[in-house]
Amino acid sequence: MKKRRTNKKALKLFVFIFILTITIDLLCAKYFYNKVIDFVSDQPANIKAEAGIIFFGDATFDGKHLGPDSKNRAAVAIHLLNDHRIKAIICVGGNSREIINRPKNLMRNYLVKQGIPPRMIIYDSISFNTITNWQAGKRILRDKGYSSAILISAPLHIYRIAHSLDFKDYKVYFATYSYNLNGIGDYLILLKDIHHEWISITLNKILSDKVRNKLVFTVRNIKHRIKTLFTGID
Repeated sequence: MKKRRTNKKALKLFVFIFILTITIDLLCAKYFYNKVIDFVSDQPANIKAEAGIIFFGDATFDGKHLGPDSKNRAAVAIHLLNDHRIKAIICVGGNSREIINRPKNLMRNYLVKQGIPPRMIIYDSISFNTITNWQAGKRILRDKGYSSAILISAPLHIYRIAHSLDFKDYKVYFATYSYNLNGIGDYLILLKDIHHEWISITLNKILSDKVRNKLVFTVRNIKHRIKTLFTGID
């Protein structure tokens, strides 16, 4: 009887700690999300620069098409170009060692299909994460003689970009799209992405670029192998 009471107390304690942890996590996530939205809202209207730099987002599992996040980023760049607020679009990222068949110029091809003249698109096919994306972007800016750029990504990612990269020697602005949160599934994906940003911010602070880049490839390769195991698609 005594043991049963002890088990009930332990279960109640576990449930209490679990609920408390979830509550704290959700409150922290809401606070962080509000900071991101405030940052996005504070960006100046009608900003102009010599180029817009799209940081690659997602792609379909087979690696042959852009995912919804990447398409949203592309839409922002297209709007800026059509509004004559940038002169060219620079595509960075998308290199994937774990997805062998992914075209290296996936974003560029999508933009061309949307009616953007190829001469107005410059693309990098080497970079694979936020740090190397910006390194590639800076190299292209330097080669083209550009001194200003609008960096384009998802809201959560653009916040990390703005607070973690070195923009010395360049005038940089930020542009993004608005999240479309219609149901519980959208909020769960947002919560997952917030945790991803927390992990990335922490790793940026404690790991060197070389170690972090190796870790990125390792984690992505494991994720791809797991998906391949369950779907049979490589």
